[in-house]
Amino acid sequence: MVKAVDLYLEASDASENTRAEFDELARALPTLPSDPHDALVETSSWLKKEGFGYDFKNFTVQDVLEKRAGNCLGTPLLIGALLDSRGVTFTPRVLVNPRDIISTEERKFVERYHQDIRYDQPNLVDPSVETSFEDSLGYRFVPLEHLVLVAGGRAFETTSESGEVKGGESEKDITYDQAVSFVLKDRAIEELKTGDVEEARKLAIRGLVHWPRNRELHYTRATIEADSGDSAAAHRLLEAYNGFEGNDSLFHYNAFFINREPASLDKALKIYPEFAPALAEKAATIVESDPREAKFLFGLASNMYSQSGMLSLRDFYAAHSRALGKLFGSQTINTRLRSYLKAGQPQKVK
Repeated sequence: MVKAVDLYLEASDASENTRAEFDELARALPTLPSDPHDALVETSSWLKKEGFGYDFKNFTVQDVLEKRAGNCLGTPLLIGALLDSRGVTFTPRVLVNPRDIISTEERKFVERYHQDIRYDQPNLVDPSVETSFEDSLGYRFVPLEHLVLVAGGRAFETTSESGEVKGGESEKDITYDQAVSFVLKDRAIEELKTGDVEEARKLAIRGLVHWPRNRELHYTRATIEADSGDSAAAHRLLEAYNGFEGNDSLFHYNAFFINREPASLDKALKIYPEFAPALAEKAATIVESDPREAKFLFGLASNMYSQSGMLSLRDFYAAHSRALGKLFGSQTINTRLRSYLKAGQPQKVK
């Protein structure tokens, strides 16, 4: 049977030096309790004592080991590889939009906006003012695929102090082999952002070898093919995605870009009312039919984008500049965008 660490190394395209670094860490891991869940908790605690922490950017094994920090993908994969090296049985579980302190704070944020901002005077945040992830309160306002580990019948959150798992919009137990497909998906997305479509395609295809039914990897692959101009391939992949019949906000939001039916956005927002990109898309669909509501929703979405560690206010303006121009005045929007581009970098809010 292939070792977990070998799967993680392969998905990360890590070097032999990284393998040696992992082996050294595995040898240093103290004797673990016989109970699988206790062994999981002990491994997590030991890594923290060794100086490992959280960094939302790190998910490949080489980055997690080099920087001694990982995100909600990299950290559980490292812990899982260490457990596997000791023969401890565990199961990865993928959650969409985990219920945690952040989701609670997001609801409070939106409630405050509704209380403080008049409906007829929405506040559209200037793109030159944007909170960095380091300065934010951890708001997401977008559903994430989040990995936790299950051992001894109990789930454990590897990136929080309490380790408590309260579930998510959807949950699915998977194998470690399937879990590393998310490494390849995230790497593909990074390559796509740099414009290297061919490398992104290769990574996505490799990811589907690890888990042929990785729903969001199918959507990522479709995005890649659409960007490369292969509309027929993109259409086939989107049809496959639609066949997964998911029931979480991320699925319904992505389905909207396949069927263009506002009902898909309504389903996404019913499940996750604080879903900023879905709110913005909803606003865009009602610019003509209900401009006051569209204006209010765009104002709310801009505030959410500005405070999110996962979203870019610049992307919000770029995606919706035409609709924003109709509602707030094209001169206002163009002036803000020119000011942002001239400044070069957004001003950080502390």
